[in-house]
Amino acid sequence: GKSTIAKLLLKYYELEEGEITIDGVDISEYANDSLRRGISYVPQNIELFSKSIYDNIRVGRQTATPEEVKEAAKAADAHDFIKRLPMQYDTFLEEAGNGLSGGEKQRIALARALVITPDVLLMDEPLSNLDAKLRLEMRTVIRHTQKSVGITTVYVTHDQEEAMAISDKIAVMKDGVIQHIGRPKDIYQRPKNVFVATF
Repeated sequence: GKSTIAKLLLKYYELEEGEITIDGVDISEYANDSLRRGISYVPQNIELFSKSIYDNIRVGRQTATPEEVKEAAKAADAHDFIKRLPMQYDTFLEEAGNGLSGGEKQRIALARALVITPDVLLMDEPLSNLDAKLRLEMRTVIRHTQKSVGITTVYVTHDQEEAMAISDKIAVMKDGVIQHIGRPKDIYQRPKNVFVATF
């Protein structure tokens, strides 16, 4: 049910019942336009274009000023390499130091989402394609960014450790049904049922 919730937020699926509200406003009636719905999206697979990193971030909002792009890059910890080009991400360029690492690409995607200044940031398993070391590093970056920007973030993951480390509140799901919503400590120490406890 994790991906279904993400797709409902992005209106890839239509609600059959209920509503989705942000700050008390029902957004389920809005067109299939995540910007109008106040949601910015960081996908699992990041695509960068053959432009500067600055231009890649600005793709999120073409009207963004240079200062706004720099602020988004700073918030996502991507400001140190904002003038570099993505180029080709093959092994040779990675080893030569001219390409971008998976973590750097994720930071650019995060900056691209933040430059929109959304009400809600949706991240769909953003670290699943990274190696263990980068996952730990990016976990810290995401948590720090989320706290410093102060934006509500819906973070979809199947990684329990990642969820416990990043979240203020967790919803544990089974077969599309939420089994337990609570703070990480509460879920760990006082699970609502046997499924949550064993999971």
